[in-house]
Amino acid sequence: RATYIATHFSEFGLDLARMILVNGYPGMSIHGFIIGFVSIFALACARRKMKPLELIDYISPAILIGLAIGTLGAFFAGSMLGSRTTFPLAVTYVGHEGLRHVTGLYASIAYGVATYISYRIIFAIRRDTYKRGANLVFLGFATSLIMTATAPLTQQKPLLAGFGLEALISAFLLLTFL
Repeated sequence: RATYIATHFSEFGLDLARMILVNGYPGMSIHGFIIGFVSIFALACARRKMKPLELIDYISPAILIGLAIGTLGAFFAGSMLGSRTTFPLAVTYVGHEGLRHVTGLYASIAYGVATYISYRIIFAIRRDTYKRGANLVFLGFATSLIMTATAPLTQQKPLLAGFGLEALISAFLLLTFL
């Protein structure tokens, strides 16, 4: 939530009530989710004296299916607003003019496909075709690729060269995982 507020500060300002009331002022950031998950996961593994690379391979499909369901929910809630379009597959949002891309639906389908691929990677790791931790790399690559691909279809405020902050972060992460 803190990442979303930082990237959409013009909507929240310094109003603490808006920052806390998720139901009245929706918005979560996938980058905040990933940073929070990795931090808590590392702390939990350190506390239990477990190797994170041995566990992350099995958790990656659950993370991806969670992202698929979350982005589908954001699409239905209208919080993942697409940019204006003339594409035949489009929706109209209350309070916004014109037809909009169904970006949340596109991202949800892509996360669903990534979930299946991640699930198949687990079997390849068990057969020693891939090394442990391969699913972590795929998780980072898939999420950043999906976010980079859908960023131009979302309504974002341009920050640098016509791209929003989330698009720039996603592109940086995509280059990191390549």
